[in-house]
Amino acid sequence: MKKFVALGILVSFFLIGLNHLWAQDITNKVGVGARFMWLSPRTDSYLGDKGDLEGKSMFGGTLTYGINKWLSIELAFDYSLRTNLKRVIGREISGVEKWVKVAKVRVYPLTLSAQLRYLAPPEYYTWMVPYLTFGFGRYFVDCDVSKEYKDYYSPWRVKVDMKSAWGGHIGGGLDIFVSKNIAFNFEFRYFWADSDICETLKIDNTIPSPYPRKGEIDLDSWMVGVGIKFYFGLPHR
Repeated sequence: MKKFVALGILVSFFLIGLNHLWAQDITNKVGVGARFMWLSPRTDSYLGDKGDLEGKSMFGGTLTYGINKWLSIELAFDYSLRTNLKRVIGREISGVEKWVKVAKVRVYPLTLSAQLRYLAPPEYYTWMVPYLTFGFGRYFVDCDVSKEYKDYYSPWRVKVDMKSAWGGHIGGGLDIFVSKNIAFNFEFRYFWADSDICETLKIDNTIPSPYPRKGEIDLDSWMVGVGIKFYFGLPHR
C-alpha cells in the first residue's frame, strides 16, 4: 500500500511540474524523434479469395519543423516487423475455413505530414499540445513466400510479388512537453493504399492457365503509437 501512495505522490508532483512548462511553441525549431507503433491492417481479400494481413509492431524515426506556432511539417520513415499474409483455400469437412500462410510481409512507409497544432491559452494546460495530422507517402513492401505456401503448390514453383504504393493518411496526436526541448508523443492515424500483387506458378518453364493471377491488395491500416521528440532551435536570421 505504501508503494502505491509513494507512486501517487510522485505522479502528482510530476503533473504539477508539467503544468508550469511553457514549451509548446515550436516555431523555427527542428524536432528529431523516435517512435514505436502498432500496425493494424484492414486487409480482407487476396486475389478474389478471403485474405488477412495480421497486425504487427512498427519502429521509426521522425524529423519535424515548426513553421509557426499553429503549423508544422514532419518527415517520417517507419518499418514493420514481418507479418503474415494469409488466404482461405477451402473448407474442411467440419465446415471450418482452411487458411494457408502465403507470405511474410514488411511495410516501410515514407511519409510527409502537415500538423495543425492547437495551443491552449496560458491559463490552461500549456504543456499539452493536441494536433491534427494529414499527408501522403510511399509505402514500400517486401514480400517473401512462406514455406507453407511453397509446399501447398509443390511441385509447382510459386512466386508472389507485391509492389510499392502511394497512399494518404489522416489522424491526430498529442505532444506532452516534459522540458524545454523534450516532448513525449502519442499519435494515431489511418492510412489507405493499394498494392499491385501478382502470383505466378511455374514448372519446367511452363505456366498453367489462368496464371499469372494479378490484382490489388488493400493495405489500409490503423497505426497507433508513442514516441519521444528532441527539439532544437534554429538560428534567427
